[in-house]
Amino acid sequence: MGGESSFWSALAWSLVRSGLLALIATLFADGLGNWLARQAGVRTWRGRVLWGLLLTPWLTPGLVIGYCYRDTAMAWLATSWRTELLYDFILLSQAVPVGVIMHRFAPRSRMAASALHCAQLQRPRQRIFDTWHLRLWWQARGQSLATVLAVLFLLIFQEAEVASLLQTHTWTEWMFTSQAKGLPVLVTLRYALIVVAAQSIAIVPVASWLASSDWRSRREAVAPSTNRGLPNWLAVGWLLFAFLLVTGIPLDQLLSGTQSGWGNLLHEPALGSELGDAALLAITTAGAVLFATRWGLSHRWPQWLMIALLLPGLLGGLPLGLGLAALFQTDILSMAYQGPVPLILGEVLLMFPRALLLVGLWQPARLSTGAHLAQLQAASPVQGQRDSGRELTWMLRGQHHWWCLWLVFYWAYFELMLPSLLAPPGFTPVSLVVYNFLHYGRIHALAAKLLLALLVPLGAMLLLTSMRRMWWPWFAPQTNQPEDARTP
Repeated sequence: MGGESSFWSALAWSLVRSGLLALIATLFADGLGNWLARQAGVRTWRGRVLWGLLLTPWLTPGLVIGYCYRDTAMAWLATSWRTELLYDFILLSQAVPVGVIMHRFAPRSRMAASALHCAQLQRPRQRIFDTWHLRLWWQARGQSLATVLAVLFLLIFQEAEVASLLQTHTWTEWMFTSQAKGLPVLVTLRYALIVVAAQSIAIVPVASWLASSDWRSRREAVAPSTNRGLPNWLAVGWLLFAFLLVTGIPLDQLLSGTQSGWGNLLHEPALGSELGDAALLAITTAGAVLFATRWGLSHRWPQWLMIALLLPGLLGGLPLGLGLAALFQTDILSMAYQGPVPLILGEVLLMFPRALLLVGLWQPARLSTGAHLAQLQAASPVQGQRDSGRELTWMLRGQHHWWCLWLVFYWAYFELMLPSLLAPPGFTPVSLVVYNFLHYGRIHALAAKLLLALLVPLGAMLLLTSMRRMWWPWFAPQTNQPEDARTP
């Protein structure tokens, strides 16, 4: 009974923490996004620095954060409030960038700005108009804020890697530790169903919103508000603080630990297979997810079908992995349990909502006419026009899918929960190996392995991006040429 009471305690505190932090991150991201939009464009040097400071904490793997702060958290076990405070700031640093992106690229309100301005000029004295003004605010701002709040709540509530390494009081840490100690899958699944019910208040609205086509009807960046924004000192201070906390200090600790670890790393015969397993899983997942995302955005699927495809991934990696583990241990599917199918299926289902959100928000539908004209120019018999058309096609279409593909690859490469639950025998991705050894402390060879694991996807991304002009013509959308244009 003690174990069950600790589960309820961890679940209740996780709900309180996630609700408070999601609310803070939603409001803070709104002001920070408006401040960023006023500073400089993304294509300027200053804009790239500011957006880099914002996004880098979001893209820092949990293993890197855990490597830096695990020993600190273990030393703070007697004063758990300090570990809780550290964990909360880490969560905020990674949630605020997501909120800024959603505020920046989310669809505009259906209400025109002039209509909202006229409504704000009214000062009704009768209380009967209070409800009308509430509905007005909901149409103008409330729906957008509620959507961002629900997404950030799920991200914070489902975080597992850092919580497990820092031993914080969360339901993910409790469930993952209990599963590792030998708690039967069906018993753990019963607790997971309770967690799913607890977060359904956010899962159902997010799934319905993603499955609808309204949010994809307008994808250009939203203009910043004229009356909201953070002070310069607060915005710059937060960007620097979040970067140092989540990325700067962990990378410094990681680099200092690798100085004497490279020699031991070279003598590990399984290193190549560990990196290869992680890369193979990530490539398979990214390809399948991007194909499913493009198919879902280009075809009008029934909303109920889209919701059914989105719900598993919105549950989070831990409940999804437990559910698939229980499903593939049934008599009908038990033969596939020892193979790669459960793991690949889990990765695809987990990444599908993220990819749909990224591609749907980022891909500019308003440029569809220009993209079509660029395709026509890319089919020109004149070499110069053809090259210019391919470059325009890349700018209008290709780069969005490329960066979304790389992000899905990156997330799948460092995914920890699903491989720990569903990996077949002999399949050991490097993230799982590093996580298991992190429980023994910060070893120099482990730091070198983690740094190498981080450099592999980043190096591949930089190399392939620099070679874009070589491989993009093979993947660029083609337009049929008329017969007279093909003849020299």
